Amino acid sequence: PKESTLKQFQLDFKGEKLKSIESLEKIDPVVQGPDHAEISEVLFQKIEESDKWRLSFKVKNKTPGKPVELRAFLKKEDQLI
Repeated sequence: PKESTLKQFQLDFKGEKLKSIESLEKIDPVVQGPDHAEISEVLFQKIEESDKWRLSFKVKNKTPGKPVELRAFLKKEDQLI
């Protein structure tokens, strides 16, 4: 069977800077990739009953067989978290 070019990723974040987050509106999740990667469904949310946050997103490789290098991070205004 042909391998799907759509993949879902989930990254969990934890740390002192995240403990002080009062509102998701102030946090910008950023996911970057090459031109042949279509990034969609970016979602950042608190994992209930824990001190972790989850960034999830989907990536479609528009050029199957070509590697996709991704970069993901959180920003608050112009500051990296």
